[in-house]
Amino acid sequence: MWKFIKVQNPIEHVDNNLKCQHIGDILSVLQCSLFGPNGMYGFVVQATEVTVVAFATDKNYTTYIKTGHIAEQDCATVKYSEKCNILSKKGRLKLARTFLDMAALMKYL
Repeated sequence: MWKFIKVQNPIEHVDNNLKCQHIGDILSVLQCSLFGPNGMYGFVVQATEVTVVAFATDKNYTTYIKTGHIAEQDCATVKYSEKCNILSKKGRLKLARTFLDMAALMKYL
């Protein structure tokens, strides 16, 4: 994707242009994140399919971007969930499990 972003689990169900646009949107509001500069969650919605996106950074990430001095170990990490069709019961259950996993993670942030 970009040299300063690592995708932990590449997916095919979201177009690369949409992925880049979404990451750009996340970067533009990262400073207002509930998690501070450590990252944030987002959603990609395509018709009835929802993909949850987790964007994780370290506390100096935005400074690295501003200066252009980003080392390999300082890259942000993006992780995508499986797509969840919200019109199907199976898809809604999968999305609910994803949200519950996020709630469990919030205890540690």
